[in-house]
Amino acid sequence: MTEQHFNALPAGHQLQEYTLKSVLGHGGFGITYLAADNNLGKDVAIKEYLPTEFAVRRDDSRVQPRSTADNDDYEWGLDRFMKEAQTLGLFRHPNIVPVYRAFKENGTAYMVMEYQRGEPLSDIFRKHRAEFTEDDLMNLILPLLDGLAVVHKAGYLHRDLKPGNIFIREDGSPVLLDFGAARNAVGRKSKNLTSIVTPGYAPLEQYFADGNQGPWTDIYAMASILFQAVAGRIPPEAPARVKRDPITPAVEVGRGRFSETFLSAIDVGLAVEEENRPQTVEQWRAMLLGQEVPVAPPPVAVPEAASARASATMLAGNGLGARGRASAASAAGSPSMRFPTIGRDDAIAHKRGGRGAKVAALVFGGVVLLAASAGGAYIALNPDHGLFGTSSNNTNTADVEAKKRAEEEARRRAEDEKRKADEEAARRAAEEEKRQADAKRRADEEKRKAEEEARRKAEDEKRRAEDEKRRAEEKRRAEDEKRRAEEEKRRAEDPRRAEEEARRREETRRAEEEARRRDEEQAKRRAEEEARKREQEEARKREQEEARKREQEDARRREEENRSRGVSCDYSVPVLRGAYATEVDCYFVQRVFAYTLSTARDGAAPSTWSNPRSGSSGTISIISTSQNRDGTMCRQFRQTVTANGRTQTGTGTACYRNNTWQIVS
Repeated sequence: MTEQHFNALPAGHQLQEYTLKSVLGHGGFGITYLAADNNLGKDVAIKEYLPTEFAVRRDDSRVQPRSTADNDDYEWGLDRFMKEAQTLGLFRHPNIVPVYRAFKENGTAYMVMEYQRGEPLSDIFRKHRAEFTEDDLMNLILPLLDGLAVVHKAGYLHRDLKPGNIFIREDGSPVLLDFGAARNAVGRKSKNLTSIVTPGYAPLEQYFADGNQGPWTDIYAMASILFQAVAGRIPPEAPARVKRDPITPAVEVGRGRFSETFLSAIDVGLAVEEENRPQTVEQWRAMLLGQEVPVAPPPVAVPEAASARASATMLAGNGLGARGRASAASAAGSPSMRFPTIGRDDAIAHKRGGRGAKVAALVFGGVVLLAASAGGAYIALNPDHGLFGTSSNNTNTADVEAKKRAEEEARRRAEDEKRKADEEAARRAAEEEKRQADAKRRADEEKRKAEEEARRKAEDEKRRAEDEKRRAEEKRRAEDEKRRAEEEKRRAEDPRRAEEEARRREETRRAEEEARRRDEEQAKRRAEEEARKREQEEARKREQEEARKREQEDARRREEENRSRGVSCDYSVPVLRGAYATEVDCYFVQRVFAYTLSTARDGAAPSTWSNPRSGSSGTISIISTSQNRDGTMCRQFRQTVTANGRTQTGTGTACYRNNTWQIVS
């Protein structure tokens, strides 16, 4: 599998018409698998609800609460998970991951999504720190803002925007992943704040259950992403910026590399107080593009007569408190649009019993559910309502038409922007192709000139060498002639000197002959010694090869004997593969094998396994760890098996390749 996760379902597991292939990722709230849709013949991503804080997987693949005390929490989170899938299934936008369906099985729930091929933005940030241009970032942020606008207009928030939840497809287009709805609800249910807040990207209002969250919350996260791309680092956590803000503004960090308009828009989006940020995506997009900033549309008032079915802002378990009444009034008449949120003191108990009431709060976009008990209330977002509108019977026809025109205008602008982006991409591709062609032509011309220059230099060098050789030969002949003439003259002048000279030449000749003879003898001895060594080395290699063949034959014979006596198991060294009593033995060996190779230290106590039914048992222990030249990690291990009344031992080596342990010897 792509990632090791011992809570995950195994590859090949069947979920209705889907066959699991590998694990794509996992966290505290679930596991995401790569799976094959056997009906449509394509790959999909399947997200499984598995909150490890209060749920476990049984051996039969079913998921269940850790204890009866966790049953209500588990079921409550399961319901939130299904509602999140239903909500995401409503969105159809090229920059929002499509959700195909959701279903319950194995005591839990599964969400089937389109499988996106590419890489997360977080990986791109790690590889290209602060190497982006303004065009790069605008091409990234504008399509994502279009997707966010669709989400916000439907009355929902993303709540967990960060580079890890933005995926860059193979064609370069970005897509939003992993809306934080169910995680937000379960995290607040378990009071585990770190599970729902990503430091650096979450604004101050997300650190409080009654924080005033809205489109400005997602805008802060998007501004943090742009700041990271400009500065090469994540902004400080929002709570650390309240009294003395340590952040260096984007207009200073990116001065000279980006336009002041672009950098100022980032700084405005990173304002600590939500009222100082743009209130809508449209406003922030206009700031980024240096256009006139539109006025944020005021929310539609909720008549008190329809409040039992309207989109509530806050409710208390036993009625609206002072803070709840103020918030409700604000949602009805305040000029600033506020998304639904449940406060710390306004959450309503969803269970009452001997252990006391448990506080339950679900915050998912524009959906607010409050379970009715002991004077409480149950209010859900009616699909016929707007975000803060009344029922369809009270909706003004003009408002509906205006909304349709606005949506049509937004769609037209999106199509125009996409068309312009496509034209710009085509233009850049043509320019890049022309630039590459010009570069290739210049490189070919430079190569031809370099070859001609090298050939000319070689010819000149050859001529110079021939001239020097000729002059040296002429000089040598002249010197020889001169020397012979001088010798003839000396011999004629002094016969004794001539005889002495002849004697010296003879002695020199003999010395040279003796030296040549010694050299030949030494060379002969060295050749004989090297031949002797080669013969010894060949004999040693033959002996080693014969020994290796004998060992292989013995191993093969033992393996055949084992195979004839017992069941074979691939998770064993070759000599033990047929030494098992039943196929169930191999199941136990497989679990201990992968766990030990992945976690045990060299020389640590052996890991053991046993099958009570067959009476078989065995151990696996790590002897040593090494690394091949290609970076592959290999581990030598010792394995024992006691089955059918016999105990056998063998050693082998396994290497981690293609994301799994493979026995190589």
